[in-house]
Amino acid sequence: MGNRSVEPNEEDLIRAWLDRHEIELRGPQPGRVERYDPALQVADVMPMLRLPVEQSDGSHVQEDPPVIPSVPVLWPRVGAWFLSMPIAPGDFVLLVPCEGDWSKWWAEDAGLSDVPDVRRHHLAHCVALPGFFPRARALTQTGAAGTTVVNAQTLPSGMVLGSDDAS
Repeated sequence: MGNRSVEPNEEDLIRAWLDRHEIELRGPQPGRVERYDPALQVADVMPMLRLPVEQSDGSHVQEDPPVIPSVPVLWPRVGAWFLSMPIAPGDFVLLVPCEGDWSKWWAEDAGLSDVPDVRRHHLAHCVALPGFFPRARALTQTGAAGTTVVNAQTLPSGMVLGSDDAS
């Protein structure tokens, strides 16, 4: 956070507040499923990014994130129609922190709701989007770019619903 005088002026205080806000602001990040409850459609998720935490001497250490419990998994859904897949420990998701605490809205019937926790973009207010895997584990059976040949096998173009083990 730079060299600051012993007696901070107004600009120093504003800069310090902005620096702190930037460090605490969370955005989407990869996460690994530790446990999944299919009845409630929630997962305990380990964020996969260590974030730097400033020490009193100005240095930074990488802090291991906590497992976030009971993160709702968002399946593509419109009304009664949906698409879901089995999730297992070790699968990856994209953790998306919402602007505010949606827990009261979620527990009720989707009406306009007050925000019980005023923290913004906090890990406690995440939802999970399945499928954000590392590039090294990219799908091989998608056929998304037209007819593709993989391992001497022709794959279809267009939408593919199946398993990456070629079944």
